[in-house]
Amino acid sequence: MSNIEIEEKVNKIARVLVGEKGYLCMIDVLLKLEYLSKKDLDDWRFGRIHFLEKVCHVNLTKLSRIQKMMRGAARKMQLKPSWTAYNKYGKGPKIRLRFSKSGTQYVEDAYSTHYVNMYGREEKKVRPLKEKKEKTQRYPESTDIWPDYFYDIDQPEDLGSREQYDTTDDLPF
Repeated sequence: MSNIEIEEKVNKIARVLVGEKGYLCMIDVLLKLEYLSKKDLDDWRFGRIHFLEKVCHVNLTKLSRIQKMMRGAARKMQLKPSWTAYNKYGKGPKIRLRFSKSGTQYVEDAYSTHYVNMYGREEKKVRPLKEKKEKTQRYPESTDIWPDYFYDIDQPEDLGSREQYDTTDDLPF
């Protein structure tokens, strides 16, 4: 398969994966291109295979070209790169899985980077707005807890003012 055919497939797969999952990653692209089998992926995830490149059915040159094409497709779709940790499945200590034989950091980061569609994820979460119902007040507008007929602020004419009483004993209530 020529590089042009691979690039067309990678672009098509990238659009499909972003539409389905909301992100794009190298492992999913390799699975869709059938350069990696599901069984080999599971063996690698459980730690039975030391590095992922060992079981890919394509040479390292094509793998690096596919990575470059995938990054280009992600850039065109304005996806945000996000590093993802790949740890061993199963029992025992959670060991970080290796993608390449060399284990160099930039190669490992290139494989483990997911490209996330930040705009599409927000649109899915947004629900159509319903008409807002008018809120009913829990309490009456008055902040007092007693009704107005218990006391009236304007009326203490018969009691007089506080100044006319010298002590609290003289108060009529």
